[in-house]
Amino acid sequence: MLPTLFHRLTAVAAGFRGADQLMVAGTPLVVGALFGAGPDIIGLIVAAQGSAWLFVSLPAGVMVDRVAPLDAVKRGMVLAVAGVLVAMAGLWLHNLPMFALGAFISASAAVVGFLAESASVQAIVPGTALPAANGWLQLVQSAAMLIGPLVMGYAVLQGWAMAAYTLALVLAACGLALALGFGTQAPRAPRQRQPRAEMAEGFRFVRGQPLLLGIVACALFWNMAFFVLMAIYVFDPGL
Repeated sequence: MLPTLFHRLTAVAAGFRGADQLMVAGTPLVVGALFGAGPDIIGLIVAAQGSAWLFVSLPAGVMVDRVAPLDAVKRGMVLAVAGVLVAMAGLWLHNLPMFALGAFISASAAVVGFLAESASVQAIVPGTALPAANGWLQLVQSAAMLIGPLVMGYAVLQGWAMAAYTLALVLAACGLALALGFGTQAPRAPRQRQPRAEMAEGFRFVRGQPLLLGIVACALFWNMAFFVLMAIYVFDPGL
């Protein structure tokens, strides 16, 4: 039986991931269709959005490791709301750099939220229930990845892009409101640590594991292909 706190975390994840997938799907569509950018700019902005996983993962991991996991979830949700608001402002003002900044902030929120969510599950769910808990969270993620692009694609086609971003804002705000209901959680015990040494240790560990090296290579080339495909699909109406 999964604890009640996990059910609230699942509801937070639904809002957070729904907003995230609307932002991910909306970025190339809006940049191409509404800002009139070419494939070079589309690819650059989508790549910048994805670069959050490269540049934010390590500092976010350090932060999550030092605060209470549920408090880290709250911070991720605040960042998600901020990212959607900045992107909406960029869209309203027809300011492409501002819109791109909002997309990057939103992607950074996804990194923080993912790490904090994983740490929270381990903190509140018994070991025997972890497979079921992770299964529920993956189901939420899969649903968001299926529905988000469909909603955003239809919205941009109909000229309702701002309404779709408003939906993303509502989902992120609901997730934040639910996250604030977690209450105060004791922070983790402070430890004398050296982030640079820990990162070097992590790199050495990955380098020494053939399976992890394969996963890293797959993720790298898959993302490169994803950026190229998004730019081509949005720019070439004949496809």
